[in-house]
Amino acid sequence: VSSESLQAAAALGISVTKSLPFIVDAGPTPGSVEILPLQGQALKTSFSFSTNGWVDEDVASLQYAFFVFPVGDSYTVSLGENGELQSTPPFQPPTLNFDSANNPAFWSKMDGLMLRSSATSPTVSQRLSSKAFFTVVRATDKLGATASTTILGPLVETPSDVSQEDLTNALAESQNSGDPSQILASVQVVMSVSGDTGSTGSGAVANAALDALAGVTEIVE
Repeated sequence: VSSESLQAAAALGISVTKSLPFIVDAGPTPGSVEILPLQGQALKTSFSFSTNGWVDEDVASLQYAFFVFPVGDSYTVSLGENGELQSTPPFQPPTLNFDSANNPAFWSKMDGLMLRSSATSPTVSQRLSSKAFFTVVRATDKLGATASTTILGPLVETPSDVSQEDLTNALAESQNSGDPSQILASVQVVMSVSGDTGSTGSGAVANAALDALAGVTEIVE
């Protein structure tokens, strides 16, 4: 800005102050989430979660974190004739917090399960325990601005039987991902399902879970 322009502005009673250069960064505009399949069985079904359609100044740099939360007993969720999940009464997502562990609505205090921490890949796969879930995808841009999008699903039913092989395969599958958050999520799901179903071979499952946790330590280190 020229000194003449500043003088002209001052003559009109306009106050102008110089500042250091800064970047104006709007948060990402939420995209959509797809879950395949929408309905399946605990530990036996591998659910694929993907997100797309986000808008940002630099979409390629966005990092996505995936979470699932139980819908809760106040809703009845089923698969409709149109192939979409439906809720009675209509599902209303609760208020969630992802920034302060002291907040009563912090995601882990709301029984949330982090399927994967922030990464550039817009997809993740995971086996889950039996309940109706809603999914939240949280995107973060390179300057730290965030946005979230929510979808009802998946609906996970209790299978007639869960074998030791089902449990250990789920752990092995997550270990192959090499992602600590996926491994931790699988350990949590496997131990939950093992306890709920009273599956045989619990010692072998516990050992496999310990091996998975040891793998997380090696990855982090």
